[in-house]
Amino acid sequence: RENGVAPHSNDASREGRQQFYVPRTIGGLEIPNDLNLSKCTLLYIGDDLDIDSNNTNAHTRLLHILLRCNSSDGMQSLWSYSPLHKRFIADILNTTLSPTNSTAVSTALSRVLRRRYFLIQKAKLSTTIAILIGTTSNSYSFRRLLSRTRNRIQSTGRTVYTFAVGKLASSSSKLANFAEIDTFVIIACGETIAKFWKMEREEMLVPVITPMELDVALGIRDWDGRYSCDFGDLIRWDA
Repeated sequence: RENGVAPHSNDASREGRQQFYVPRTIGGLEIPNDLNLSKCTLLYIGDDLDIDSNNTNAHTRLLHILLRCNSSDGMQSLWSYSPLHKRFIADILNTTLSPTNSTAVSTALSRVLRRRYFLIQKAKLSTTIAILIGTTSNSYSFRRLLSRTRNRIQSTGRTVYTFAVGKLASSSSKLANFAEIDTFVIIACGETIAKFWKMEREEMLVPVITPMELDVALGIRDWDGRYSCDFGDLIRWDA
């Protein structure tokens, strides 16, 4: 398999034709396409559940795992185990973020979703939208998501630009130079997006939303409880 493309295993492969492969992932790990999440339990192994922090890849990865798995078509149960403290938790959402932060994980998660919804409402008023490419991927999933994002913005009569931003951590000051942009849509992995959310809260004056949130702002998708930044999920939900 190369660049997200896998050959057919039937007779068509001998004729040189190919089938595009769209991986399905949670927390960066690929899962079977036909896996029914609602019948599964997720066990998170890690010592820190502080999704408010966003200081490490582990924090941001857990945040997006919970956003995806706690949605309306998510996991049956969410468990965690801390190797450091040798502690098992049968309900992540009702435990505290950390020994020094008594906020419940579910409260922090709800706070994230409320802010996402607030930014969607602001994005609805946008007339000029810029797509930020925060990944070096050239997979079929990425190319399809980029193309459909541009097409959907243009179909509403809005102006669209596309920027390849490189290191997102140093991009906020550069993006501030584009005063005509009302909303940015970031296409990147979940961990990168969560890190950018923190910078957006502290340093940027306009909304930075995901492709799924853009669909809601454009009236293409309802805010129905499903949440994902995974390229494969977004493509499948279009089907």
